[in-house]
Amino acid sequence: MHQIGVINQTYSEDDLEQLYSKFLSDLDCNIVRLDIRNLTQELSEVEVVFILSDSSTFSMSNTCSTIIKIREITNAYIVVYQKETDTVNRLVYLQLGANLNIGEETQAKEVQLTIQNELKYRSDKSSSLMGIDGRKVSLYEGTITKNKLEPISELERKVNLTRIEYKLLSLLQSDIGKPFTHQEIYQCIWKKAYNDQKPRVANVVFRLREKLDRNGYPADKYIQTAHGIGYKMHLD
Repeated sequence: MHQIGVINQTYSEDDLEQLYSKFLSDLDCNIVRLDIRNLTQELSEVEVVFILSDSSTFSMSNTCSTIIKIREITNAYIVVYQKETDTVNRLVYLQLGANLNIGEETQAKEVQLTIQNELKYRSDKSSSLMGIDGRKVSLYEGTITKNKLEPISELERKVNLTRIEYKLLSLLQSDIGKPFTHQEIYQCIWKKAYNDQKPRVANVVFRLREKLDRNGYPADKYIQTAHGIGYKMHLD
């Protein structure tokens, strides 16, 4: 069953019950409360995230940082609720990666149909990975040209890679078999000076491997640790 995660920043339990009843009660999904402090783990199975915000400056700042954090972790569909919608806030949220802004005046059926269509689209993408014999197709189906694996963009759609995961995979496949150092990976992905950010790089690799494994791909076989150096991509 699909999971919808809810991040509540400002609303009381009574308000939450009303929002659940209005927008989510008719959806055949599990509704889970998310802890902003533990998003990396809690977002692993969530396909839609509801962020409940308001129009205050403090709440807007929190909402912006939450959207950015979610986008670093997952490709989940992000819905931002504000009781009184603010045009400026809505535009900012969309620019940061939110998919839908809703408010008190938004028709519940419109929101439900939008979410149902998104979940169906994601399910159809997942189903398209299955071959005739019921097994998932190879991770690197297609051709290898000049030692470049194609198409990474297709894989991004199949397993819902985040922008950072996409950059990592693209870097590793740009020179298959070559070990890339932590510094090279960090500077390629974040475009910043390196200051021993090994844990941050390792966290992205961990999330990417976990996501690939969850979709039936032996990630450790393809993304290998180059001990004392960094990471490399390996093909049989």
